[in-house]
Amino acid sequence: MNRLSLLATLSAFVFVGCGPSDNGPIDGDVPCGANLLAGDLVITEVMANPEGDDEGNEYFEIYNATSAAIDLTGLVLEKSAVDGTKVKTHAMKETIIEPGQYMALGGVLPEFRAPYIGYGYGADLGVMTNSGGQLRLVCEDVEVDQIFYGEAVSGHSEGLDGNLTPDFLANDSPENFCNATTEFATASFGSPGVKNEPCSIVVQTTCLDGGSEREVIQPAVGDLVITEFMADSSAVGDEVGEWFELVATGNFDLNGLVAGNVPTAPKLNVVDTDCVKVSTGDHLLFARSSDELVNGGLPTPNYTFSFGLANGGSSLFVGIGDTVIDTVTWTSSKPGKSTSLDPGSSTASANDDEANWCPAKSPYGAGDLGTPGAANLPCDTSGMCMDGGTLRPTVAPLADDVTITEFMANPAAVSDTNGEYFEVHFAAAADLNGLQLGKVADPALVVSDTLDSVECVSVDADTYVVFARKTDTAINGGLPTTNIFATTISLGQTAATTFTIFVAIGNQLLDVVQYQGSETASGISRQIDSAGTRCNSTTAFGAGDIGTPGLANPLCP
Repeated sequence: MNRLSLLATLSAFVFVGCGPSDNGPIDGDVPCGANLLAGDLVITEVMANPEGDDEGNEYFEIYNATSAAIDLTGLVLEKSAVDGTKVKTHAMKETIIEPGQYMALGGVLPEFRAPYIGYGYGADLGVMTNSGGQLRLVCEDVEVDQIFYGEAVSGHSEGLDGNLTPDFLANDSPENFCNATTEFATASFGSPGVKNEPCSIVVQTTCLDGGSEREVIQPAVGDLVITEFMADSSAVGDEVGEWFELVATGNFDLNGLVAGNVPTAPKLNVVDTDCVKVSTGDHLLFARSSDELVNGGLPTPNYTFSFGLANGGSSLFVGIGDTVIDTVTWTSSKPGKSTSLDPGSSTASANDDEANWCPAKSPYGAGDLGTPGAANLPCDTSGMCMDGGTLRPTVAPLADDVTITEFMANPAAVSDTNGEYFEVHFAAAADLNGLQLGKVADPALVVSDTLDSVECVSVDADTYVVFARKTDTAINGGLPTTNIFATTISLGQTAATTFTIFVAIGNQLLDVVQYQGSETASGISRQIDSAGTRCNSTTAFGAGDIGTPGLANPLCP
């Protein structure tokens, strides 16, 4: 690839294509065993002149153009001047690039690389010359790809047109590149690790369907509905964790689709020789990264994009050419929660009303909440929970079936803040969704904790559930690992004071226990047996305290 501003006087001898170079093979620290051919990897983007300090902020991007994962171990990265002098090299350590994946390689130590940098080569290549240079990828005696870049615009990468399938011949032409306009970090514009934005917008009119050319079937206004977006990922950085979802309400082709924040400046353009068929009900996922190891555990997206979704409010549109098919605007978003359209409002007009959107409730991947690529949950799920992927009514516990049976207010093996717990027996099968816990029951319930989950939290009949200050058995004194839930409730032990523990649901009391601080003994729980008699426990558990957390209590003497 030669660059836009490469001097014409140099072009006669530096535009050499991507065949084997006269520089010959490069011996890396370890052999390159991938048996790569020219074009298997394609250099697709170069950030040679970051805003501010170049050192540690430069990168270039490669693309796996094959249909299989490639072990990059031993692949030699070479940087030099335009005329091939001042050569510096780096042999890559063990790294896998998946088929169709983009990977940004940065001039930074691996331990300090940003999430969007897939590999750090440290200072081995030095800094790129802002006025132009060349980059090569070499596997043993095969030059896999080579590019020339010219004078770089400060803070902006040069990217291969996102409308082109990355190809080692396409990146030889300067007209196939343009300066990035998408800000991926403060004052930094580019698309490291994802497909580049288009250099120009293409409205496709024909495509191949089973090898035969036909006209593209374009979606009409409303045929695609924006149903969900993640603007503020918590599990990973926004630059890799943002995504949005479209649902099709008709049958058409996606060829020519554009998307971005504003219709006048689209940042994504779907261009494909083959017809990209979409059917009614299809969920289409667009993500900042296709790598599930860095994007928060998303399912495989249909497409990647490089523009950002602002946390504090922005807009998103999809369209064909100048026609906007759907657009949404938001004023805020919740950290770690996608903004989800209620299924009853899945139209291009109903999704204009922010009242029809809500924070998602179902976890995915690394722990953020949302339903990427799948049907949304209703915004109002009160009295409902997800059971094996199906939303059903919850089965609330009844007061006659719920008994507080044990409490440890003064552990000795670990601290109070780590080892306090109380135990509740459920005589009948029930869902604990919405269960309320507290210490003040009179004159009105004051709820300290609510077991809030969209997934069904079910217990079988005759189950003992432990509510503990800590659920980590390594620090809580050896409490059970099943049927245990965290609570913020601290159990008092002051001798002359009366303390209360209650469980409720829907603000209706299920059971309550009162005890005097003088009852509590160091390292010994108080139990309530099946006859309602209260006494000190006598059985050791875990780290040495006395009690039967999660188990039936023996009869008191």
